[in-house]
Amino acid sequence: MTQEYTQRFTEVHELGSGVWPDTYPIGAWNGGWSCLANHQRAFVLVSAGTLQFGSSLQVAVYEAEDGLGPGAQLLDAKYITTLTAAGGDSGSAVGIEVRTEELTPGFSYIQVRAIILGGSAEFSVMTLLGCSNYVPVATTRWAEIVD
Repeated sequence: MTQEYTQRFTEVHELGSGVWPDTYPIGAWNGGWSCLANHQRAFVLVSAGTLQFGSSLQVAVYEAEDGLGPGAQLLDAKYITTLTAAGGDSGSAVGIEVRTEELTPGFSYIQVRAIILGGSAEFSVMTLLGCSNYVPVATTRWAEIVD
């Protein structure tokens, strides 16, 4: 469950689903479901670029029983304080920590959901799955890993 000095970061931290970098219009944006069955922790990184005047960005973590999303529900207290253009939050980075013991029993999947109100927002949300039970973890979501 820990990273040895000789292990690569990508051997013990799996890239989960997210909302990839872009400028998004008003609306709701969901990442795919990431499975925590082989992990003890997840870290969600929210990176806000330019928030259009009058816009706001909300991001929350949801949990479900499997990768199809049955019974999906908000994971208790796993949402960020709303980022706003008026609040000067463009260029902000926010992290959400998730531990498997925080999931409802029988739930092992998480998903990030973002909502944009008032105007477009440039942002991304990336999920890293860590404290893996078995290494090395899958690297199929990476386009390239430079060693």
